Amino acid sequence: MIRERLGEGERAYDLTCSPEGTTLQTLAEIAGSRWAIEECFEQAEQETGLDEYEVRGRAGWRGRAGWHRPVTLSMLAHATLAAIRAKAADRGAADRQAAPQKRPKTRTRKARRPPAT
Repeated sequence: MIRERLGEGERAYDLTCSPEGTTLQTLAEIAGSRWAIEECFEQAEQETGLDEYEVRGRAGWRGRAGWHRPVTLSMLAHATLAAIRAKAADRGAADRQAAPQKRPKTRTRKARRPPAT
């Protein structure tokens, strides 16, 4: 499949192994969903430290696959943060601003002078 950005003339090529009879519209929708996945990985890199991870070979910690554990944990943390954000957005910022929070009272102590010698 060949995609071209309108107005720019830039082309992108995608190889598909889709079942026979798959419509061009379905293929275009699937190819377009790639950007959402890339944005997800970019956010995970910034928010959960995925950009700090470097693959150092085929086997990672104790001989297990070196890529899967950190990426899986990072994506799980990213999904958790997204769920928390969505829940907070449902509550609405208006609820948080409706009742201004009172500052706790602080006591000030007078400085004590050391005893005279």
